[in-house]
Amino acid sequence: MPDLVALNVVFDAGARERTAVPARAPVRAGVEWLATRPLRQGRTVGLAVLTVLSLLALWNASLVVDGTRYFWLDDDQMISMRYARNLVEGHGLVWNAGEYVEGYTNFLWTVVMAAAHGLPISDAHTAVAVKIINWVLACAVLLLSERLLRFFTAASGLAVGVLVTALAVDLDLVYWSANGYETTLLTATFLLVVVRMLEEWATGRVAPATYLLMGLLPLIRSDAYHVWAAASLLALGIAEDRRRTARLLALSLALPLLHLLFRRWYYGDWLPNTYYLKVADVPGRTRLGLDYLARFARSSCVPLAAATVGLFTARDRRRWLLAGGLGISGAYVLTVGEDLFPYGRFLAHLLRSSKRRGGVRLRRRSCCSHCWPACGA
Repeated sequence: MPDLVALNVVFDAGARERTAVPARAPVRAGVEWLATRPLRQGRTVGLAVLTVLSLLALWNASLVVDGTRYFWLDDDQMISMRYARNLVEGHGLVWNAGEYVEGYTNFLWTVVMAAAHGLPISDAHTAVAVKIINWVLACAVLLLSERLLRFFTAASGLAVGVLVTALAVDLDLVYWSANGYETTLLTATFLLVVVRMLEEWATGRVAPATYLLMGLLPLIRSDAYHVWAAASLLALGIAEDRRRTARLLALSLALPLLHLLFRRWYYGDWLPNTYYLKVADVPGRTRLGLDYLARFARSSCVPLAAATVGLFTARDRRRWLLAGGLGISGAYVLTVGEDLFPYGRFLAHLLRSSKRRGGVRLRRRSCCSHCWPACGA
Protein backbone atom coordinates (compact mmCIF):
# COMPACT_ATOMS: atom_id res chain seq x y z
CA MET A 1 0.00 0.00 0.00
CA PRO A 2 2.73 2.55 0.74
CA ASP A 3 4.17 1.83 -2.72
CA LEU A 4 0.80 2.62 -4.35
CA VAL A 5 0.56 5.88 -2.44
CA ALA A 6 4.03 6.84 -3.57
CA LEU A 7 3.13 5.97 -7.18
CA ASN A 8 0.01 8.16 -7.03
CA VAL A 9 2.10 11.03 -5.75
CA VAL A 10 4.49 10.66 -8.68
CA PHE A 11 1.65 10.59 -11.22
CA ASP A 12 -0.03 13.62 -9.61
CA ALA A 13 3.21 15.59 -9.73
CA GLY A 14 3.66 14.77 -13.41
CA ALA A 15 0.12 15.88 -14.20
CA ARG A 16 0.62 19.18 -12.39
CA GLU A 17 3.87 19.70 -14.27
CA ARG A 18 2.16 19.15 -17.63
CA THR A 19 -0.68 21.58 -16.86
CA ALA A 20 1.38 24.27 -15.10
CA VAL A 21 1.31 27.79 -16.59
CA PRO A 22 4.66 28.64 -18.20
CA ALA A 23 6.77 31.14 -16.31
CA ARG A 24 6.59 34.69 -17.56
CA ALA A 25 9.44 35.93 -19.68
CA PRO A 26 12.04 37.83 -17.64
CA VAL A 27 11.61 41.03 -19.68
CA ARG A 28 7.84 41.10 -19.22
CA ALA A 29 8.21 40.30 -15.53
CA GLY A 30 10.70 43.14 -15.19
CA VAL A 31 8.36 45.56 -16.96
CA GLU A 32 5.45 44.61 -14.73
CA TRP A 33 7.65 45.02 -11.68
CA LEU A 34 8.60 48.52 -12.82
CA ALA A 35 4.94 49.27 -13.46
CA THR A 36 4.17 48.69 -9.80
CA ARG A 37 6.74 51.21 -8.61
CA PRO A 38 5.39 54.33 -6.89
CA LEU A 39 4.59 57.24 -9.18
CA ARG A 40 7.08 59.48 -7.41
CA GLN A 41 9.98 57.26 -8.52
CA GLY A 42 9.21 57.66 -12.21
CA ARG A 43 8.60 61.35 -11.69
CA THR A 44 11.90 61.78 -9.86
CA VAL A 45 13.89 60.06 -12.60
CA GLY A 46 12.54 62.42 -15.27
CA LEU A 47 13.13 65.54 -13.19
CA ALA A 48 16.67 64.37 -12.39
CA VAL A 49 17.47 63.84 -16.07
CA LEU A 50 16.14 67.30 -16.93
CA THR A 51 18.20 68.85 -14.14
CA VAL A 52 21.43 67.19 -15.28
CA LEU A 53 20.90 68.29 -18.90
CA SER A 54 20.08 71.84 -17.77
CA LEU A 55 23.27 72.05 -15.70
CA LEU A 56 25.37 70.81 -18.60
CA ALA A 57 23.79 73.36 -20.93
CA LEU A 58 24.30 76.10 -18.34
CA TRP A 59 28.01 75.40 -18.06
CA ASN A 60 28.42 75.03 -21.81
CA ALA A 61 26.99 78.53 -22.43
CA SER A 62 29.67 80.32 -20.41
CA LEU A 63 33.27 81.43 -20.63
CA VAL A 64 35.88 83.13 -18.44
CA VAL A 65 36.91 86.71 -19.24
CA ASP A 66 39.52 88.42 -17.05
CA GLY A 67 38.95 85.90 -14.29
CA THR A 68 35.13 86.22 -14.29
CA ARG A 69 32.86 83.53 -15.70
CA TYR A 70 30.10 85.00 -17.86
CA PHE A 71 26.87 83.20 -18.74
CA TRP A 72 24.66 84.04 -21.69
CA LEU A 73 21.36 83.20 -23.34
CA ASP A 74 20.64 82.60 -27.01
CA ASP A 75 20.53 85.35 -29.64
CA ASP A 76 16.99 86.78 -29.39
CA GLN A 77 16.85 86.38 -25.64
CA MET A 78 19.92 88.58 -25.13
CA ILE A 79 18.03 91.28 -27.06
CA SER A 80 15.19 90.95 -24.58
CA MET A 81 17.73 91.04 -21.74
CA ARG A 82 18.95 94.44 -22.89
CA TYR A 83 15.40 95.78 -22.97
CA ALA A 84 14.88 94.35 -19.47
CA ARG A 85 18.06 95.93 -18.10
CA ASN A 86 17.20 99.34 -19.55
CA LEU A 87 13.75 99.07 -17.94
CA VAL A 88 15.28 98.37 -14.53
CA GLU A 89 17.80 101.19 -14.94
CA GLY A 90 15.00 103.67 -15.64
CA HIS A 91 15.45 104.13 -19.40
CA GLY A 92 12.19 102.43 -20.28
CA LEU A 93 11.43 99.34 -22.31
CA VAL A 94 13.86 100.32 -25.09
CA TRP A 95 17.01 99.08 -26.80
CA ASN A 96 18.68 102.51 -26.65
CA ALA A 97 17.62 105.27 -24.30
CA GLY A 98 15.24 107.65 -26.07
CA GLU A 99 14.59 105.33 -29.06
CA TYR A 100 11.14 103.73 -28.82
CA VAL A 101 11.28 100.67 -31.05
CA GLU A 102 9.71 97.35 -30.02
CA GLY A 103 12.50 94.95 -30.95
CA TYR A 104 11.18 92.03 -28.90
CA THR A 105 8.16 89.73 -29.26
CA ASN A 106 7.91 88.41 -25.70
CA PHE A 107 6.56 91.20 -23.51
CA LEU A 108 5.77 89.16 -20.40
CA TRP A 109 9.02 87.18 -20.60
CA THR A 110 10.95 90.44 -20.89
CA VAL A 111 9.21 91.60 -17.71
CA VAL A 112 10.36 88.38 -16.03
CA MET A 113 13.90 89.15 -17.21
CA ALA A 114 13.58 92.63 -15.72
CA ALA A 115 12.78 90.99 -12.37
CA ALA A 116 15.97 88.93 -12.75
CA HIS A 117 17.94 92.12 -13.38
CA GLY A 118 16.53 93.49 -10.14
CA LEU A 119 18.27 90.76 -8.15
CA PRO A 120 21.50 91.63 -6.30
CA ILE A 121 23.75 89.78 -8.76
CA SER A 122 26.19 90.96 -11.43
CA ASP A 123 25.42 91.15 -15.13
CA ALA A 124 27.80 88.24 -15.63
CA HIS A 125 25.39 85.96 -13.76
CA THR A 126 21.96 87.43 -14.58
CA ALA A 127 21.47 84.84 -17.32
CA VAL A 128 21.83 82.13 -14.65
CA ALA A 129 18.79 83.51 -12.83
CA VAL A 130 16.76 83.42 -16.06
CA LYS A 131 17.84 79.84 -16.75
CA ILE A 132 16.88 78.79 -13.24
CA ILE A 133 13.42 80.27 -13.81
CA ASN A 134 13.20 78.37 -17.09
CA TRP A 135 14.33 75.16 -15.38
CA VAL A 136 11.49 75.54 -12.87
CA LEU A 137 9.06 76.10 -15.75
CA ALA A 138 10.40 73.03 -17.57
CA CYS A 139 9.82 70.95 -14.42
CA ALA A 140 6.29 72.36 -14.34
CA VAL A 141 5.81 71.20 -17.95
CA LEU A 142 6.77 67.66 -16.93
CA LEU A 143 4.42 67.66 -13.93
CA LEU A 144 1.55 69.16 -15.93
CA SER A 145 2.15 66.51 -18.58
CA GLU A 146 1.62 63.84 -15.94
CA ARG A 147 -1.64 65.50 -14.87
CA LEU A 148 -2.79 65.59 -18.48
CA LEU A 149 -1.94 61.91 -18.88
CA ARG A 150 -4.36 61.05 -16.08
CA PHE A 151 -7.30 62.38 -18.08
CA PHE A 152 -6.78 59.71 -20.72
CA THR A 153 -5.49 56.67 -18.84
CA ALA A 154 -4.66 55.33 -15.39
CA ALA A 155 -1.06 56.35 -14.76
CA SER A 156 1.39 53.75 -13.47
CA GLY A 157 4.90 54.27 -12.15
CA LEU A 158 6.39 53.01 -15.41
CA ALA A 159 4.09 55.11 -17.61
CA VAL A 160 4.90 58.27 -15.68
CA GLY A 161 8.62 57.46 -15.68
CA VAL A 162 8.74 56.84 -19.42
CA LEU A 163 6.64 59.90 -20.23
CA VAL A 164 8.48 62.33 -17.97
CA THR A 165 11.94 61.04 -18.92
CA ALA A 166 11.11 61.14 -22.65
CA LEU A 167 10.00 64.75 -22.28
CA ALA A 168 13.11 65.56 -20.23
CA VAL A 169 15.37 64.58 -23.14
CA ASP A 170 13.11 66.09 -25.81
CA LEU A 171 15.05 68.79 -27.67
CA ASP A 172 11.84 70.75 -28.21
CA LEU A 173 11.73 71.24 -24.45
CA VAL A 174 15.38 71.20 -23.36
CA TYR A 175 16.65 73.53 -26.11
CA TRP A 176 14.18 76.33 -25.44
CA SER A 177 14.52 75.98 -21.68
CA ALA A 178 18.32 75.82 -21.56
CA ASN A 179 18.73 78.79 -23.90
CA GLY A 180 16.35 81.09 -22.05
CA TYR A 181 13.43 81.25 -24.49
CA GLU A 182 9.90 82.24 -23.60
CA THR A 183 8.70 79.01 -25.24
CA THR A 184 8.92 77.17 -21.91
CA LEU A 185 6.69 79.71 -20.17
CA LEU A 186 4.27 79.59 -23.11
CA THR A 187 4.14 75.77 -23.01
CA ALA A 188 3.66 75.64 -19.24
CA THR A 189 0.87 78.22 -19.38
CA PHE A 190 -0.89 76.45 -22.25
CA LEU A 191 -0.72 73.08 -20.46
CA LEU A 192 -2.02 74.65 -17.25
CA VAL A 193 -4.96 76.12 -19.14
CA VAL A 194 -5.73 72.77 -20.82
CA VAL A 195 -5.50 70.85 -17.53
CA ARG A 196 -7.73 73.36 -15.75
CA MET A 197 -10.30 73.22 -18.56
CA LEU A 198 -10.46 69.43 -18.42
CA GLU A 199 -10.73 69.46 -14.63
CA GLU A 200 -13.53 72.02 -14.79
CA TRP A 201 -15.31 69.97 -17.46
CA ALA A 202 -15.12 66.92 -15.17
CA THR A 203 -16.45 68.80 -12.13
CA GLY A 204 -18.93 71.05 -13.94
CA ARG A 205 -17.48 74.20 -12.33
CA VAL A 206 -15.97 76.83 -14.63
CA ALA A 207 -13.46 79.32 -13.17
CA PRO A 208 -12.94 82.73 -14.86
CA ALA A 209 -9.30 82.59 -13.67
CA THR A 210 -8.64 79.90 -16.30
CA TYR A 211 -9.62 82.33 -19.04
CA LEU A 212 -7.52 85.10 -17.55
CA LEU A 213 -4.59 82.70 -17.79
CA MET A 214 -5.49 82.22 -21.46
CA GLY A 215 -5.18 85.97 -21.90
CA LEU A 216 -1.53 85.78 -20.85
CA LEU A 217 -0.60 83.66 -23.87
CA PRO A 218 -0.35 86.54 -26.40
CA LEU A 219 1.54 88.57 -23.78
CA ILE A 220 4.14 85.85 -23.36
CA ARG A 221 4.71 85.84 -27.11
CA SER A 222 3.10 88.42 -29.38
CA ASP A 223 2.13 85.94 -32.09
CA ALA A 224 0.62 83.38 -29.68
CA TYR A 225 -2.94 84.15 -30.75
CA HIS A 226 -2.89 80.81 -32.55
CA VAL A 227 -2.12 79.18 -29.17
CA TRP A 228 -5.05 81.11 -27.67
CA ALA A 229 -7.24 79.88 -30.55
CA ALA A 230 -6.22 76.26 -29.86
CA ALA A 231 -7.26 76.63 -26.22
CA SER A 232 -10.50 78.32 -27.31
CA LEU A 233 -11.36 75.39 -29.56
CA LEU A 234 -11.04 73.02 -26.61
CA ALA A 235 -13.08 75.32 -24.36
CA LEU A 236 -15.96 75.59 -26.83
CA GLY A 237 -15.81 71.92 -27.75
CA ILE A 238 -16.29 70.63 -24.21
CA ALA A 239 -18.52 73.43 -22.91
CA GLU A 240 -22.04 72.68 -21.72
CA ASP A 241 -22.96 76.38 -21.87
CA ARG A 242 -21.28 77.76 -24.97
CA ARG A 243 -22.72 81.24 -24.58
CA ARG A 244 -21.11 81.60 -21.18
CA THR A 245 -17.88 80.16 -22.56
CA ALA A 246 -17.95 82.70 -25.39
CA ARG A 247 -18.30 85.50 -22.84
CA LEU A 248 -15.35 84.12 -20.86
CA LEU A 249 -13.27 83.91 -24.03
CA ALA A 250 -14.07 87.56 -24.71
CA LEU A 251 -12.92 88.31 -21.15
CA SER A 252 -9.65 86.49 -21.84
CA LEU A 253 -8.90 88.99 -24.61
CA ALA A 254 -8.98 91.95 -22.21
CA LEU A 255 -5.29 91.68 -21.31
CA PRO A 256 -4.11 91.30 -24.95
CA LEU A 257 -6.24 94.32 -25.87
CA LEU A 258 -4.64 96.40 -23.12
CA HIS A 259 -1.21 95.32 -24.31
CA LEU A 260 -2.10 96.27 -27.88
CA LEU A 261 -3.16 99.74 -26.74
CA PHE A 262 0.05 100.03 -24.72
CA ARG A 263 2.12 99.17 -27.81
CA ARG A 264 0.35 101.78 -29.88
CA TRP A 265 0.82 104.42 -27.17
CA TYR A 266 4.41 103.57 -26.23
CA TYR A 267 5.94 102.59 -29.57
CA GLY A 268 3.54 104.29 -32.00
CA ASP A 269 2.70 101.09 -33.90
CA TRP A 270 0.15 98.30 -33.74
CA LEU A 271 2.69 95.54 -34.47
CA PRO A 272 6.20 94.87 -33.16
CA ASN A 273 9.13 95.87 -35.33
CA THR A 274 10.12 92.24 -35.77
CA TYR A 275 6.97 91.65 -37.84
CA TYR A 276 8.22 94.01 -40.53
CA LEU A 277 11.68 92.43 -40.43
CA LYS A 278 10.73 88.73 -40.47
CA VAL A 279 7.24 88.44 -41.98
CA ALA A 280 6.12 91.41 -44.06
CA ASP A 281 7.22 91.36 -47.71
CA VAL A 282 8.92 87.97 -47.31
CA PRO A 283 8.28 86.08 -50.59
CA GLY A 284 7.06 82.50 -50.67
CA ARG A 285 5.82 82.33 -47.07
CA THR A 286 3.48 79.44 -47.82
CA ARG A 287 6.28 77.37 -49.35
CA LEU A 288 8.56 78.18 -46.41
CA GLY A 289 5.76 77.18 -44.04
CA LEU A 290 5.28 73.87 -45.84
CA ASP A 291 9.01 73.16 -45.54
CA TYR A 292 8.84 74.00 -41.83
CA LEU A 293 5.90 71.67 -41.26
CA ALA A 294 7.61 68.89 -43.22
CA ARG A 295 10.73 69.18 -41.04
CA PHE A 296 8.58 69.13 -37.95
CA ALA A 297 6.71 66.04 -39.14
CA ARG A 298 9.96 64.21 -39.85
CA SER A 299 11.54 65.05 -36.51
CA SER A 300 8.35 64.19 -34.56
CA CYS A 301 7.08 61.32 -36.71
CA VAL A 302 6.87 58.78 -33.86
CA PRO A 303 4.69 60.79 -31.42
CA LEU A 304 2.61 62.19 -34.28
CA ALA A 305 2.00 58.71 -35.70
CA ALA A 306 1.09 57.32 -32.27
CA ALA A 307 -1.23 60.27 -31.61
CA THR A 308 -2.92 59.71 -34.99
CA VAL A 309 -3.53 56.03 -34.19
CA GLY A 310 -4.89 57.05 -30.79
CA LEU A 311 -7.28 59.51 -32.43
CA PHE A 312 -8.81 56.95 -34.76
CA THR A 313 -8.99 54.08 -32.26
CA ALA A 314 -10.56 55.99 -29.38
CA ARG A 315 -13.92 57.72 -29.37
CA ASP A 316 -12.85 60.73 -27.39
CA ARG A 317 -13.91 64.19 -28.47
CA ARG A 318 -11.24 65.82 -26.29
CA ARG A 319 -8.45 64.29 -28.35
CA TRP A 320 -9.91 65.58 -31.58
CA LEU A 321 -10.22 69.05 -30.10
CA LEU A 322 -6.56 69.01 -29.05
CA ALA A 323 -5.60 67.76 -32.50
CA GLY A 324 -7.58 70.64 -33.99
CA GLY A 325 -5.26 72.99 -32.14
CA LEU A 326 -2.37 71.51 -34.10
CA GLY A 327 -4.25 72.31 -37.29
CA ILE A 328 -4.74 75.92 -36.19
CA SER A 329 -1.04 76.36 -35.46
CA GLY A 330 -0.19 74.67 -38.76
CA ALA A 331 -2.35 77.21 -40.60
CA TYR A 332 -0.51 79.99 -38.77
CA VAL A 333 2.85 78.58 -39.94
CA LEU A 334 1.62 78.56 -43.55
CA THR A 335 0.68 82.22 -43.14
CA VAL A 336 3.93 83.55 -41.66
CA GLY A 337 6.45 81.07 -43.09
CA GLU A 338 9.28 79.30 -41.31
CA ASP A 339 10.98 80.12 -38.04
CA LEU A 340 14.66 81.14 -38.01
CA PHE A 341 15.50 78.71 -35.22
CA PRO A 342 15.82 74.91 -35.22
CA TYR A 343 13.19 72.53 -33.87
CA GLY A 344 9.46 73.31 -33.69
CA ARG A 345 9.07 76.47 -31.68
CA PHE A 346 5.72 77.37 -33.27
CA LEU A 347 4.34 73.91 -32.44
CA ALA A 348 6.29 72.93 -29.30
CA HIS A 349 3.38 73.63 -26.94
CA LEU A 350 1.11 71.19 -28.81
CA LEU A 351 3.73 68.45 -29.18
CA ARG A 352 3.57 67.95 -25.43
CA SER A 353 -0.15 67.12 -25.60
CA SER A 354 0.19 64.90 -28.67
CA LYS A 355 2.72 62.77 -26.84
CA ARG A 356 0.22 62.16 -24.08
CA ARG A 357 -2.59 61.34 -26.50
CA GLY A 358 -0.53 58.93 -28.55
CA GLY A 359 -1.11 55.29 -27.82
CA VAL A 360 -3.38 55.62 -24.80
CA ARG A 361 -6.05 53.57 -26.58
CA LEU A 362 -3.50 51.00 -27.74
CA ARG A 363 -2.37 50.28 -24.20
CA ARG A 364 -5.40 48.03 -23.73
CA ARG A 365 -4.16 45.68 -26.46
CA SER A 366 -0.52 45.50 -25.47
CA CYS A 367 1.18 42.91 -23.25
CA CYS A 368 3.30 45.76 -21.90
CA SER A 369 0.26 47.93 -21.44
CA HIS A 370 1.84 50.23 -18.86
CA CYS A 371 4.29 51.57 -21.48
CA TRP A 372 1.70 52.64 -24.02
CA PRO A 373 0.51 55.91 -22.47
CA ALA A 374 3.95 57.34 -23.25
CA CYS A 375 4.60 55.52 -26.53
CA GLY A 376 4.25 58.80 -28.41
CA ALA A 377 7.43 59.96 -26.69
